[in-house]
Amino acid sequence: MNYRSRKLFTVSTLAFLTLLFFQSAFAFEPGKEARTVVVSGHGSVEAAPDMARVFIGVTQAGNDLDAVTASVKSTTYNVMSALKTAGVLDKEIQTHNYSIIPRLHWDADGIPQTVGYTVTNEIKVTISDVKRVGAILSAALKAGANQLNGPQFDFNDRKKYEREALGIALADAKAKATILAQGADAHLGSPFVIEEGNSELPPPRPMMGAMMMAKAASPEPVSAGTETVSANVTVAYSLIVTK
Repeated sequence: MNYRSRKLFTVSTLAFLTLLFFQSAFAFEPGKEARTVVVSGHGSVEAAPDMARVFIGVTQAGNDLDAVTASVKSTTYNVMSALKTAGVLDKEIQTHNYSIIPRLHWDADGIPQTVGYTVTNEIKVTISDVKRVGAILSAALKAGANQLNGPQFDFNDRKKYEREALGIALADAKAKATILAQGADAHLGSPFVIEEGNSELPPPRPMMGAMMMAKAASPEPVSAGTETVSANVTVAYSLIVTK
């Protein structure tokens, strides 16, 4: 955890504890002993992804910048045309990165000299049908793409699964609080502070090297499998102990 993360965590924790203090001062009925219990809850939902994102690039190196730029431009157009032929819509193709990097050579006096350039054009492609990922990647490679990153599988309606996971997390927190209340010979009251934690997203899945994939004659075997969407909550409950 870096300094920024620790700082954000500390600020969030202090804010939660401050709110807990002021809420608890007014959350209980006269004649009953006021106690609190703070618990965390975790929930997760596993489902099959229905979309994917992949980053497809064309990179070339050469001595003449104009020639290399023109070649990358032409190849990128071919790749985009192949993607559209494979069923990808215009709105699903977006330029993600374009770079020109000089290749330097240091002479005997330590002075850098530009001896060539490496030009890269990378596009982000959103694939709405995960069953088409392999065929689309193959089409891009056959059209001249030589860089691939992804796929990153996801859901068109991610919020649906986030809310489902959140409900499970709340139920988990309540179950924990109930057990703790019973152990303290108290009744579980109402929650008076609920704080949502960060959702946990699945990491991108790496693809095999582009040069290996380019040798394949058939569409690439890509399996979406399942992804897990998780949610976390922190809940403060009142504990009621009748005197």
